[in-house]
Amino acid sequence: AIYHGYIEFTGQESDLDQVIIEGVPTVHCCGHNFRATLRQLLEQRDDPDNDYEMGLEFATVLCDKNLEESEDYDDEEECEEGRVYVTGICTGEPRWDSGKFHNHCANCKFFGKCIFDYRNAHCPGCRKHYFRGNSGFPCSCGYESSSDEELDFDSYIKKMEQKYILKKNGFW
Repeated sequence: AIYHGYIEFTGQESDLDQVIIEGVPTVHCCGHNFRATLRQLLEQRDDPDNDYEMGLEFATVLCDKNLEESEDYDDEEECEEGRVYVTGICTGEPRWDSGKFHNHCANCKFFGKCIFDYRNAHCPGCRKHYFRGNSGFPCSCGYESSSDEELDFDSYIKKMEQKYILKKNGFW
């Protein structure tokens, strides 16, 4: 989102506290208000896997009444369930999510790409996304990884692209 200009980032630490999305989510919601800052979103997982089935324990965006987040909560309204993910940030249209349809492919160029469903995957062979499912279906291009070295090489290339962009924009 920063790379594409959807989120303004000047390099000041205060940029991390800007609110990206606020409101009462309609998914996996306790009914309280949520305020997702850039800082929280940078800490959330790219692929929460099945966290949606495990109570969203790894979600970094918490409701205003959540005991972990609120400094001056009202004892009568304390909330232990208020957790949610935000997806679609890099498309410029952030939205609330339970984690099931939040998946950011970190293997794609230029800081990755939203591929939403946690069952989708990046193919190192054709570099496209496909439905892997929970069973590990192969990509239709027929690519089969013979070793982890190929995946490490992809990660290396991605990191080098990110470093180049950060350096080019004066952040490195």
